[in-house]
Amino acid sequence: MSKNTLMHEARHTYQFSQAAIAGKDQDHDYLVNSVYGVVPSNTVLDSTDTRVVCNNSSAPNPYVENRAYHGDSIVDSFRNPDYASYALEEDAYVFASNNEQ
Repeated sequence: MSKNTLMHEARHTYQFSQAAIAGKDQDHDYLVNSVYGVVPSNTVLDSTDTRVVCNNSSAPNPYVENRAYHGDSIVDSFRNPDYASYALEEDAYVFASNNEQ
C-alpha cells in the first residue's frame, strides 16, 4: 500500500469520526456543519455553497465537477442524485496529495 493510499483512507476515517461527534452531522450524511482548520476546509461542509468535488474511482484522473449540497437539515444521498460521496472523495484526494512526501 502506498503512502498516498494510506493517507487517503485515513482521511476517510477522520471524516467519519467527525460525523460521529454529536451535533456535527444532523442529517447523518457524513457531511458536517463545521471543520477546524484541516485542509481542505470546505469540501465536506454540509452547506449549500458550491465546491469542487470528484469521483475518485476514475483515479489517477478523477472526474471533477462543481456541486452544492442541501445543508445539514436535508439528507444528501451518498450516491445518485446528490453524490455526497464525491465531497468525501475530493477531501481525501486533496488531503493525501497535500501530505505526500
